[in-house]
Amino acid sequence: MMFKKSLSVIGIMFCLVACQAVQGWDHNADWPIATEQALSANPNGVWSYGYLESGDITAFHIYDRFIPNPDPWAGEPALSNWSLNGEWLGPDKYGNNGINTSSGSVYHDDWPGDMYWAAGQTNMMTPDSSVDLYNQSCTRFTAPFAGKFEIHATFINSMYEGNPTHTKIVVNGSQVGAAQIDGFGFTDAGKGLTAYGNHTWNYSATHTLAKDDTVDFVIQYAGVGDGYNQVAFDAEISPVSYDYNADFSISNGNPNGVWTYGNVVKATGQFLPYLTSLYDFPNERWENSAWSEGTGPDNEGCVTQNVSGTRQDWPTWEPGQSWTVDMTGMMSPIDDASIGTGARFTAPAAGIYSVNIMFENRVCGTDYPGTTHRGLPTEVYVRVNAELRMEEQVAGFESGPENFASFAETVSLEAGGTIDFYVGSDRNTSEPHGGGDHLVGVTATISPAASCAGGIYLKGDLNQDCYVN
Repeated sequence: MMFKKSLSVIGIMFCLVACQAVQGWDHNADWPIATEQALSANPNGVWSYGYLESGDITAFHIYDRFIPNPDPWAGEPALSNWSLNGEWLGPDKYGNNGINTSSGSVYHDDWPGDMYWAAGQTNMMTPDSSVDLYNQSCTRFTAPFAGKFEIHATFINSMYEGNPTHTKIVVNGSQVGAAQIDGFGFTDAGKGLTAYGNHTWNYSATHTLAKDDTVDFVIQYAGVGDGYNQVAFDAEISPVSYDYNADFSISNGNPNGVWTYGNVVKATGQFLPYLTSLYDFPNERWENSAWSEGTGPDNEGCVTQNVSGTRQDWPTWEPGQSWTVDMTGMMSPIDDASIGTGARFTAPAAGIYSVNIMFENRVCGTDYPGTTHRGLPTEVYVRVNAELRMEEQVAGFESGPENFASFAETVSLEAGGTIDFYVGSDRNTSEPHGGGDHLVGVTATISPAASCAGGIYLKGDLNQDCYVN
């Protein structure tokens, strides 16, 4: 899947690979195109435009002057930018963050470094030597809520002279990535320009951020020329869901990131993590001890994932257990009706989370494809911060809506807040194992979610850019 917007400049395409996740933010699309400062904003929603001090990547100064205001920068009407203070030379002295508002490219071989802007493209520029040549032009993203964020950024050297430029990613004041680019990153036959050199750096990573954490996209003079380094820049940032099925692992330990596997005491909500993991065809599983008579997964249940690559039907595992391909399952305990089998999500930071959990009864019967004991009912539960929020029953097997139960809510959690989802025994002594060993397939996705103070704003609005789930 390609970035939803691309910019073509006669033979070269500037684009990013988009993360396939919920709606996020696009620096280029969200840049506040306007004709005067009153119609623009800095900060602009999650984006802020400014610079970092040359020797201190924690010292951020926000730009406070918008151009045109009222006149264009150096007489070039296609260019708008944010820079510092009311002086005309602010964009040169402190660098700037700007955009080519026209449908055509802009090239000035009469400006330092032979500056170039692709059509509709956002650029950053390093300052000249009048204040501090090594001050670092910066675009800042501020997380509007807690969660995991998938980040894709591209820096392209955009001055035909080709002087090198340092590029950096800084998260909460600590550098997490850097590269040096040089040359020129665009081919524009109409202007007689050809791309050359090591002109592009792409950065992709997923970061866990608390609300108001910052990610800085930074460029800095690299010791050649007079400064004024022009770099075409774009970034797309998307919040990422936590996916119980995709994240399941026996090799990452328990807890496994935000997930913990174990038993839940039904009466109190106390969570008891499992102690042992193992592979036993067709599953990887967490339990309290490797299987032996009278102990292990039967006594206290287990959580599993089918890793065989095929559907697995096991009627001899009473009362009959069936896994679809890659399914994550929870098996209810046999001997102890006071506990359930399940998993816990622990919020990595305070925030609002959209929770979607689905349970499916997978009791196939002891003579499958016969019907003996097929679809015996199983209790399913959800707790939020130990408070019971759902208690339902799933029944039947591949027969209809009765097979399923779902929990879909938006919840507010502090850092360390919990969501537990688990299954229990119906304790019917006429069933095999007295009502235990029932298998339930489980999916769970938990995503950051937020609303905006004063209303809901769609992505790309002029002065607001707030995530909408």
